[in-house]
Amino acid sequence: MLLGQIFVGAFNPSAVLGGAAGVAVKDAVRYGVARGLFSNEAGMGSTPHAHAIAKVDDPTQQGLVAIVGVFIDTFIVLNVSALVIIATGANLSGETGIAVTQRPLRQVLEGLVWSLLP
Repeated sequence: MLLGQIFVGAFNPSAVLGGAAGVAVKDAVRYGVARGLFSNEAGMGSTPHAHAIAKVDDPTQQGLVAIVGVFIDTFIVLNVSALVIIATGANLSGETGIAVTQRPLRQVLEGLVWSLLP
């Protein structure tokens, strides 16, 4: 009787859907955090060492420099990259991963190189 209740409760459609939703949220958070940590040097743990040995009059100045560095790298560079990808249509190319970012840059740089050659 007790084992029957456990199996009925475990394989209930709402329990299965709840488990699937939990796995989806777990994976979304895991990959989101991983991208956030590795989108800039601050997530690697080596940036604090560089900022700690800086010679400044006030430690808050160095803290502000660290914050601005993370902001520039995370917000500005990533948003500009996204805009370039969308504006050039690289997101529709069928490529995945870093190739999506490399495609528009390769197109622009190849054109620039050929225009500079005599």
